[in-house]
Amino acid sequence: MIKVRKYEKEDYDSVRKICANTSSEPFKSNADLRETCLKVFCDYYIEREPQNCFVAVDDNGTIAGYILCAIRFDKWKEDFYKHYLAGSTELTRMMGQGSIDDLSQNAKEFPAHLHIDISEQYQHQEIGTMLWNALKEHLLENSVKGIQLGVAADNAGAISYYKKMGFTLISEDENELCFGMKLS
Repeated sequence: MIKVRKYEKEDYDSVRKICANTSSEPFKSNADLRETCLKVFCDYYIEREPQNCFVAVDDNGTIAGYILCAIRFDKWKEDFYKHYLAGSTELTRMMGQGSIDDLSQNAKEFPAHLHIDISEQYQHQEIGTMLWNALKEHLLENSVKGIQLGVAADNAGAISYYKKMGFTLISEDENELCFGMKLS
């Protein structure tokens, strides 16, 4: 049986492994690209805002998936630049800046954003819904008024899932769609 709980420091390596393993090619097979993916889509959240992150754990204590969240865009942007992009590789800075640009256009209305990944063997078991419900309750308790996320424009499965969860399309370009949800 899967249970959702708050992220703990001991989860660090498992969460990073899931992030790397669920990323797209060539991020999986190239060590430098994998580190860029981890720096942009994982490390900030579990290192700087672990209180806003949750994991799904099976009966054996294996982490099946996670949901990571930054609850204030302005704080995330400042810390992300300072601690994760400054001094990084050109690719990391470019990908990180792309994330900032994509999220900034809707940040006033949707100040929080999330990343969610489920290990392949645990997918299609409603774990994403369980993680989302835990995060949503946490956000409501912390008076967060809206949340957004980005998804690749060609990721039909994720797009369908986010729509099913109640997210609505708030912006798009040829490569990425941004979905948002008001929480207040």
